[in-house]
Amino acid sequence: MKKGIWVIALVFILFSVASLACADYRIYGRVGGMALSENGTPEGHKAFATTSLDIMQYIDPLTITYTLEFLSMIEAEDDDPEMIHQGYKAGLELKQNNWITPYFGAYLERFSRNKNPKYPNGLETLDFIDVTAGLEIHKGIYYARVGANYPVWVDGPDGRVDLDASAGVILGNWNAGISYRKLSFSGDENQPTLRVNFPAFEIGYRF
Repeated sequence: MKKGIWVIALVFILFSVASLACADYRIYGRVGGMALSENGTPEGHKAFATTSLDIMQYIDPLTITYTLEFLSMIEAEDDDPEMIHQGYKAGLELKQNNWITPYFGAYLERFSRNKNPKYPNGLETLDFIDVTAGLEIHKGIYYARVGANYPVWVDGPDGRVDLDASAGVILGNWNAGISYRKLSFSGDENQPTLRVNFPAFEIGYRF
């Protein structure tokens, strides 16, 4: 089931990208801290980095953004084997071409980690669909986004609604800012309640 979903997603994105005659491209980098808790107990804090490619297609009055992203923990696991050490993300977002606009997105994501010794039946691979919605504002060189995410599990317990937000400045083809993402999942008989926070600095270039 997992492999089939990821193959379908990859084929969909490749065909979608191949059809783009008029598109803009943006490369993003993020560096920040990752804080994970299970059953309400903090389990560790680690530094992480992500590399993203956004491909933006304009079909008036909409912008469709296809995203491919890779996440990696950038410090040693030490005594925190349960921390997420690798992640992948692929999906798309829809929004209008206005200075203030709602946005809607859906992404397939996979996080890989080692099991927490406290919970020997817990998940090592977290596969889910992250559904997002919110409001984006552009004013002059400034931008801000605030919204919610809802992880829909492919394998594992149900997700919970939580926060997505970012803000920054655009200078020519460059943009820089801060972002905050929180993912929350309910527990089940094997995996306890899981929450992960991702505050980060971000920088991107559009071409």
